[in-house]
Amino acid sequence: AVRRRCSHGVHKDRRFYVCGLERKHRCAYFKWSDDTTQSSTQNNDGLPLSLPVVQELQNVFAECKLESTFCGLISAQYHNQGDSVVNDSQSNQIDPFPSLTIEEDRLRDKADGVFLVSEKLGRALPASRSEDDFLDVANGTTELLLCESMDLFSYIAPKRKSSDSLVWSKGWFSILCEIISGDSGTTLRALAKKMLQRLCGFRNDIYHKVRDHYVFGFQYSKLLLQSCEILDAALLVREQARQCGRNWRGDEVTFQSLPASGLFGTEDLISEDCMKREDSISIVLDELLSQARRGENWKNFCGGLPEVNNLKRGSTDVSDLMLDMLQEIFSRPPIVSLMWLGSCLGGSNQVKVFSLVDVALEKAGSKSVSISTNDAEELMLYIGGDSNRPTPEQSLTRCMTIDDVNAFICQFVLSGRSDKLRSITSAIGIKLALQFNSSDRNRLFKSLVDSGMRKIGSMGQDSINFTDVLKLFIEGFGLDLDLHHAASSFSQAFKKQMTSLNCYCEKKCSPNSDESDISKLDFDLSDCEHCHKEQLWTRLTSQDKSSSDEASDMKFLSQQMRPYQRGRLETSTASNCFSEFSSYYQLKFRVALSQVHINISDPRGRLAKTISVYFTPRQVSSGSSSDEENVNILKSDSYSRFWQKCGTINLSRGATEASLELKHPVVAANLKITFEDFYERNNSVRSSSDGPVLYCPRCTRQVTNAHGVCGHCGEVAFQCRKCRHINYDRLDAFLCVECGYCTSGGFHFELTAGIAVNAVAIVDEEQFQTSMALLRVANKRKTDTTKKITALLQKHRNVDDDLNELSLYGPHLKRALTGSFPKSFVDDKPEVSTSSKPIRSSSSTNRSRLLSLARSLRQDGDSLGGSRGEFLRQALLGSSGPGGGDDYMDDALLNALGGGSGSSSDPLSRLVANIRSGDGDDAAEKTEKKAKLSPAEECRRLYMQKREAERESWELNRRIDSWNRLNSDTLAAKMCNHGGTYMTTDCTVCCSKVAYKNLSLLHAVFRANISQSEHSVSGELVKLLLQESADLDPALKDLKRQVLITVASKSESASGLVLNELQSRLRAIQDRTSAQILGELVQMDFKGVDKFIELAVSVLEG
Repeated sequence: AVRRRCSHGVHKDRRFYVCGLERKHRCAYFKWSDDTTQSSTQNNDGLPLSLPVVQELQNVFAECKLESTFCGLISAQYHNQGDSVVNDSQSNQIDPFPSLTIEEDRLRDKADGVFLVSEKLGRALPASRSEDDFLDVANGTTELLLCESMDLFSYIAPKRKSSDSLVWSKGWFSILCEIISGDSGTTLRALAKKMLQRLCGFRNDIYHKVRDHYVFGFQYSKLLLQSCEILDAALLVREQARQCGRNWRGDEVTFQSLPASGLFGTEDLISEDCMKREDSISIVLDELLSQARRGENWKNFCGGLPEVNNLKRGSTDVSDLMLDMLQEIFSRPPIVSLMWLGSCLGGSNQVKVFSLVDVALEKAGSKSVSISTNDAEELMLYIGGDSNRPTPEQSLTRCMTIDDVNAFICQFVLSGRSDKLRSITSAIGIKLALQFNSSDRNRLFKSLVDSGMRKIGSMGQDSINFTDVLKLFIEGFGLDLDLHHAASSFSQAFKKQMTSLNCYCEKKCSPNSDESDISKLDFDLSDCEHCHKEQLWTRLTSQDKSSSDEASDMKFLSQQMRPYQRGRLETSTASNCFSEFSSYYQLKFRVALSQVHINISDPRGRLAKTISVYFTPRQVSSGSSSDEENVNILKSDSYSRFWQKCGTINLSRGATEASLELKHPVVAANLKITFEDFYERNNSVRSSSDGPVLYCPRCTRQVTNAHGVCGHCGEVAFQCRKCRHINYDRLDAFLCVECGYCTSGGFHFELTAGIAVNAVAIVDEEQFQTSMALLRVANKRKTDTTKKITALLQKHRNVDDDLNELSLYGPHLKRALTGSFPKSFVDDKPEVSTSSKPIRSSSSTNRSRLLSLARSLRQDGDSLGGSRGEFLRQALLGSSGPGGGDDYMDDALLNALGGGSGSSSDPLSRLVANIRSGDGDDAAEKTEKKAKLSPAEECRRLYMQKREAERESWELNRRIDSWNRLNSDTLAAKMCNHGGTYMTTDCTVCCSKVAYKNLSLLHAVFRANISQSEHSVSGELVKLLLQESADLDPALKDLKRQVLITVASKSESASGLVLNELQSRLRAIQDRTSAQILGELVQMDFKGVDKFIELAVSVLEG
């Protein structure tokens, strides 16, 4: 047989054995090279050792738990290599395995060809290893030690059986699965896989279940370790809410007693400083998602309890308090912990966590894959625990009520930040509702209708997922629900929204259009939660597509409001301070930072090698209004734990510019730039001591004095050349701690950033007052920009095109109707500008008088000072008005005043020279006016500022509401059964979509139970359903016709209303829409169709 490899297909790159003869004489022999089930039937499983030797080794290792000791040693050696759950821990160092042979014996074996003999006998070294590496096995310093150990145990490990006395410990499954899922070499992972398959009895189903269970445990442990700070902050918020409520005398909140919904509403109250490991969390979630979607093993894992040993192994980088907290979390099922994490995290990580929850829960109508009792008991031998493991649904319903499901839908489906989040959580909400009885679902549905329908109008298209949930409720549980009240609410909502659509929601101009004529611009100024986010995002992405430079490849953040622009750091800095090697900058506003650029002028002396950039996402405040006191907090030791590193700039020797491009943009409110490392001097000049070489700041000569005093000029070399400050605490400081001056060159930083929202999590009363002040500013800005846009559009709109019928009236009445000024006021302005003759005569008189006065002053020898000089200056300034310039200042007067080509040292001469240069200033003003934006561009700019103010106001309101709920111990905003008025939306983008969703809910009610919903059909509703305009959405138009056909065919009372309306329209205006609906009705078979047929015949005959 020969071994070959598949070149394509599902088994690509998989090796197999076939007959080695020619194709014509080849037999049908075929075997996969990695097929362990076939190889297991061979004698002693293909072992190079004899069967008695293997049995004897198994007995030796089984006695006194020797195999368990080796398991611990191998586990410790593997983690010592740096592949543990937390690989940056170095506290559990172990001593290397001692060698039983000396170096001379190993060298002699190599010279005698021992390794060559081993290779001939089939024990060849791995291809990636050399003989020199193999010599280090006895010292236990390389991965080859693990490979050889796995190779030995993969041959002698017993096949696990429930009645076998030679069963090895369960610790082998943990370390083997960790090696398989880690980043070890290919050889080590293959050997670990081989040994695990042997321990599982070469059963692929058991092997996959055991492997997935332990791999999920490792990833789950890593996820909790990365998120422990966030969970601790969320638990603190929950405890604060409890102390503010009625249950303030109760027990402290812990994770052991916390329900799955206990952390709902804490997302906007967790400080951004706790979100340091979002990137690491994202990586772990991606790995977990890729493995969880493979089958039922993830569902089985989420229902039971995880392995606590996984936490103990890699938890040395957390404090004892955090470790105790994580132990409490591990005492709860993973599905509950994932619900907690989904409530705390934000952005894409929140979506990923809820995706894991969605995979773990059963779909509506699907049948779960059940495991037999024998298989479950056998599986417990490998993974431990009870065979009666609860399902994820059972684990959630044990600690959740129907009110918690209500809060979940309100928090994430109705008020979720992104469309992906609302879509995933809506599916989870339906799955959770399936676990309760019909009465609980009916109560939940009624509360969702009463409270949710009041909010969907102002939310625009963001409410689509919530209406989809209501529709799924009706379609899935319609027979068990009370639809009488729901039909009335849906009918009222549709009628109001459709009336608003017909009356107010005309088609508006897009803010991103290229229309340059402002008279054709008509922006939508309504306040819509969906549009102020969508249009800002559209502006970012549209610039990304149109940009051809490096900025087009940058990623945009959800909190970003303006595109990336490159600018100097000083322009965005409110205040700054310095330490010996760091510069601290407090920004005026939060920015989405993408790149950092540095320009170095005249590099000299100590050349910087690496520069690190740090950021913090929250503004600092010391309780004082002084910016200097606030910025000094940035360099305090207590604030150092909040700095997050976003990158490092590496500089070549003598470089003058460099850039740092962040892999993931961040939102920064403060920046710290630290000079980490420096190049060594390459000259031969050295100081007497090992300290840095000093140069005099005045004469630039080398200073060899121990006190830093220059022997040539007597200047102190330690002082700052700019502010002359001496830092006695750190004489070798790179920066001046007072002014930031650097003797080794000028460092200028630039940022590629975009403005982000200033709303942050409210953690105390001071931050609450700050948020309230920002909210007032945002609301005022929104109101002012709306007024400016309205005034600008009215000013430049072409009124004559819209008011052609006023041409029949006189000019005075026409001006009054259009709101213009009377003619007398309009005529006053031309009179001022056209009356040039009186001004010129007055200018001539003043010129002669000033000329005679100047000559007399010259003759008297007056130096144009005192009261007469001041009088002349005032007269000159007063005369250089409308008729000023060179026409007024002739050569005689200028020479008399000394403003000619002579000296201009006296004040009056300089004044005259300034007046003569007035024409140049006028030209500059004209150029500046030309550079201003056009009215259409100015209108677009104001419109985007309005949307920015709406976005910031929405973010601030969201956090303020969360803070108010915390103070009343109602973190989870539940929907209550109280009525309210439906608030329509006037947004041209969302109005038709919302009306469509409202009508789809009404249609679902009609189809589910017409007897409970036919009372909502009225004449007004039928008229709105039949009313169609030319620009109506086609989908809404089709749905309106389907609703009419449904109610006419299922309800006798509604059928009469439809018949009467169709009859009046066909006989009065011969409506085409009514004719088409009538044509579809006559083709159907229902009670009362004869009346529609009679109407159709009468219309055709008439």
